[in-house]
Amino acid sequence: MINLAFNLLWQQATSDKKLLRPGISDAAIRQLRNNYLYGFPTYLAAFVVSFFYPDLALSICVLLWVFWAASSKKINFTETPTL
Repeated sequence: MINLAFNLLWQQATSDKKLLRPGISDAAIRQLRNNYLYGFPTYLAAFVVSFFYPDLALSICVLLWVFWAASSKKINFTETPTL
């Protein structure tokens, strides 16, 4: 549920870019949105798996967090000025 709420909050924040820091690129917004979309299905899978293999469910969540941490470092957040 928290992931759904966060995705809705992110959608609202990026709809007109008024709530984001100035200069963030549209490509960065798109990449972040795409990364966040993996959250709900992954958490849902971890929830189902947790009834049978709790350690595996925790591992799934940790792998998702590592993915988010690694992929966010690759995103260029600033717009490059065109000459």
